[in-house]
Amino acid sequence: MNYRRGSAFERKVKEMLELEGYYVVRSAGSHGAADLVAVKPGEVLFVQCKTNKISAAECGVLVEVSAQYGAVPVVAVRRGRKTEIYRLV
Repeated sequence: MNYRRGSAFERKVKEMLELEGYYVVRSAGSHGAADLVAVKPGEVLFVQCKTNKISAAECGVLVEVSAQYGAVPVVAVRRGRKTEIYRLV
C-alpha cells in the first residue's frame, strides 16, 4: 500500500513538473537521493518525493548529491490533498 501511494505521488509530481516545461525521469523503486530528475535548459532538479516527513539526514544527502552534480535539490511533500514543492537551496 505505501509503495503504491508513494509511486502515485511521484507520478503526480512528475506531471506537475512537466506542465512547467521540465523533461522528467522517474527512478521507480529508488532508494537513492532523488526520486525524479527534472531538466530544462540551464537547470537540473533532483527531486525527493515524500508522502510524509523527510528526515534531516535525507535532506543532507539530497543537498550533497545535488551539489556534486550541479543540480538544485528539491523536496515535494504531500500535505493532505495539497502538494508543496520546496527548493532546498
